[in-house]
Amino acid sequence: MTGHHFAIFDTAIGRCGIAWGEHGINAVQLPMSSEDKTRARIRQRYEVAIPRPRDIVKARMNPAFAPLLERLWQDLSAEVDNVRRAA
Repeated sequence: MTGHHFAIFDTAIGRCGIAWGEHGINAVQLPMSSEDKTRARIRQRYEVAIPRPRDIVKARMNPAFAPLLERLWQDLSAEVDNVRRAA
């Protein structure tokens, strides 16, 4: 195992991605037009960004990230609500 992982999670605006390594969270990816494209974008970014071996694997979400993801989900939900009210 490389020590670099990613997971996909649901938000109000779609399926987002998160990537992490031994030093913590490396990136959060906003949803693309499909979950496959979101996954591909995460992999594409890390082909260059992570040290060799250049591999990032899908993994179960680290429970330590739960507070961050909950906050992100709330923020994205609020943005969707604000847009709906403005329309």
